[in-house]
Amino acid sequence: MASSASVGTSASTSAGKARSFYSDFGRTIQSLEADIDAAQSTRDLDPVLRSISAARTQLTQATEILPAHDRQLHEKNLSKLTQRLTARRQALQPAKGGFTFRRTPKAAPTASSDLASSSTSARAKPVASSPPTAPRSASPSIAPPSKTTYLSIDTRRHRYISSRSLSPSSSTTGAARPQHDLHITDLEDCIIDLRCAPGQDGGSGALELGALQIRGVRRCIILTGQVKGSVMVHDISDSWLLVEKCRQFRMHTSSATLVSLATTGSIATIEGCRDLRFTTGVPHSLAAPHSAKTEGKTELQVQDFDSLLSSSHLKVGGGGGTASEPSKNWRIVDESTIEVGVQLLHASLQGLAGSDEKAVETKGIAAIFEGLSIPT
Repeated sequence: MASSASVGTSASTSAGKARSFYSDFGRTIQSLEADIDAAQSTRDLDPVLRSISAARTQLTQATEILPAHDRQLHEKNLSKLTQRLTARRQALQPAKGGFTFRRTPKAAPTASSDLASSSTSARAKPVASSPPTAPRSASPSIAPPSKTTYLSIDTRRHRYISSRSLSPSSSTTGAARPQHDLHITDLEDCIIDLRCAPGQDGGSGALELGALQIRGVRRCIILTGQVKGSVMVHDISDSWLLVEKCRQFRMHTSSATLVSLATTGSIATIEGCRDLRFTTGVPHSLAAPHSAKTEGKTELQVQDFDSLLSSSHLKVGGGGGTASEPSKNWRIVDESTIEVGVQLLHASLQGLAGSDEKAVETKGIAAIFEGLSIPT
């Protein structure tokens, strides 16, 4: 049995370590805040995101020596830091949201310019004062491309999140519904389901994604549904990404990930990646409930900037071009080899439906990944 003196010494040592950690961690937070504010481009923020993830790991390892209040404070500061990074990234985004491919009206008038032009028109041509307002009200489809809202999912662990929790304007109807750019950052052991849920907005889906960016994700499953523009992926590992439809797909510095992918009129590009596996398209049982039916599967092209000789068309059903030399970074696998994982994920999604922010057990995700075993 330990003496009272040894217990007191141990407690004193732990308190000293806690104070030291508090001071060091505070300086780390301040340094990262300065790095975020000093960033001149979104690329400058990538190492900051990795440093935030490292700080979170450091905090987790120090749990035993930290009082509950200190730990909660550190967690809160990290969350604020991640939100600050997300806001800075959005501020540094190009005006049109990067690779979003949305049509923007040639002259999107402001409210003040509308009033000025209407007033001038009324004075110059009284008879024609009302017709110019009719096309604007009769053609609301022109406005949405210039109205983009930015959403984010960040700093989550062991959580299930669906598109329902990300619909900020479920009461908005018709052509006036805006598009959204979504950023997903710093996730571990999560299931993110962005597909349209049955009954949402009359079956059309309350959340319309114009562009999607994913960064700093580990051991996660992300179902993107249909994205109208681009999907950009950075620093994802040990995960499963299901992209039912997008106009452009780019993936950087990622590893050990399965990508079920369909793009429209574009080549999927990867760079700085290793051990990637692709299936052509999303398995039918995991597609969005109201997806348009397609005949067969569209040919998918993948270009690896680190191994251009291995870039090739990915084809299904026996016809297909093969790479001029095999790639060490990526390969195509048949959907039948992941059937067990598909069934497990489908069952998990049915059990999680309607339970946003519900805890997800690591062993549940691990079981799904075991079902995705691919012969080497």
